[in-house]
Amino acid sequence: MFLTHGTKKIKHKTIWFLADLNNFTERKLYIFEFIDQKVKIITVLVEKDKLTGEVFSQRNKGQKANDIIERERIRILFTSDDIKVQKGKPYGWIYGENKEIHNRKGQVVAIKVKACDFYGQKETIKCVDVAL
Repeated sequence: MFLTHGTKKIKHKTIWFLADLNNFTERKLYIFEFIDQKVKIITVLVEKDKLTGEVFSQRNKGQKANDIIERERIRILFTSDDIKVQKGKPYGWIYGENKEIHNRKGQVVAIKVKACDFYGQKETIKCVDVAL
């Protein structure tokens, strides 16, 4: 996923869900890559104050962003990559996809029927032979 800032592209990298601190809860660290002549890191630390319920966000880039990444690395509970569906059978809503199999002459010899989900996972359900 790319976001744009003017003519520059910003690529979403990951989200870290962090452990609570004494005064803050629901802590998340969003990490982005700023794609320019060289790649720069941008972080957004979002946390909620336990006493007032106010949500704070702190944006950093460059060396400060790298420092925050190193500081918060030990407080990671899980990441957005951990939440993604594991590879395997299609999950949730699925749709059908038909794939033609051709021989050397270019004739269709079989059709594969696949079940696909919106996470990019596919499973072959059946293969139908086509009579020539």
